[in-house]
Amino acid sequence: MKPTLLLLPLGGLLAGLLAATFIYTIEQPVYGSKAVCRPIRPEGTPGDVSHREWLNTEAGILGSAANFKRVTRDLNLEHEWKLSGSECVSKLQKTIQVSVKPDTSLIEISSRGEKPETVATLVNATLAAREAQVNDALHQDQKLHQYALQGRVTMLTESIADRRSALSNAAAKEVPAGGAT
Repeated sequence: MKPTLLLLPLGGLLAGLLAATFIYTIEQPVYGSKAVCRPIRPEGTPGDVSHREWLNTEAGILGSAANFKRVTRDLNLEHEWKLSGSECVSKLQKTIQVSVKPDTSLIEISSRGEKPETVATLVNATLAAREAQVNDALHQDQKLHQYALQGRVTMLTESIADRRSALSNAAAKEVPAGGAT
C-alpha cells in the first residue's frame, strides 16, 4: 500500500474534525425563554385612553430603562456581569424583547441566550420588577388615603369637641326655666 493512499483518509478525517469544531464553536446552542402575562387595567384609568393604548404603555414600561434598573438591582447584575448599572440596563434592553400580542390583551416578554437558567431568570425578573413597582405604587396610594382619612377624622373630632364646648357654654348661660322672673 502506498503512503499517500493512507494519508488521504487520515486527511479527510482531520478536515472533518476541524470543520465540526469550527461549526460547534460558531454555532453554540441558544436557549429561549418566554413569559406571557395579561395585565389587569386598574379602576380609575382615564376613559379617554383606549385599552390598546394602555396595553402598549404597560409593554413600554416593562421594557423601560427604569424597569431594567430594578432588575439590575434585584439580581445584583453589576456584580454578576461585572458591568456598570447603565451597561447592565443597556444589555438587558438588547437581550429582552417585550411586545403586545396582536388582537389580544396579552404582553409577551422573551429572551434568548446561551444559558437557559439565566434567560429564564431575566424574563421572570422583568415581570417581577414591574409587579413590585405596581405594588409599591398601590401601597403608596393606600398610605396617602390612610393619612388623608386620619386627617379628616382628626378634623371632625376637633369640630365635634368645639361644638360640644360651645353647646355647654350656651347651656350654662341660659337662665333655668322656673327660676328668676
